[in-house]
Amino acid sequence: MSAIKAELVDLINNIPDEKLKAIRPLLTMIYEDTIVIEGPIAFDDLDEDEKAAVLQGQAEYERGECIPMEDLL
Repeated sequence: MSAIKAELVDLINNIPDEKLKAIRPLLTMIYEDTIVIEGPIAFDDLDEDEKAAVLQGQAEYERGECIPMEDLL
C-alpha cells in the first residue's frame, strides 16, 4: 500500500461512523471518475457571476452567516 493510501486509511479508521456519511459522496465521485480534482482555481479564471458568488460567500462567512460543518453532520 502506498504511503498516501495508508495515511488516508488511518484517517478514515479514526473518523466516527456517523461522520463518514459526509465523505462517502466525495469518495464515490472520485472512485467513479465523475469528478476532476486539479487544485485551486485562480480567481481570474472565473466569469463575473462566479466571482460574484465567491465574494458573496466570503462576505457571508465574515458576517458569521455560515453553518459549521459539525452542524451539517
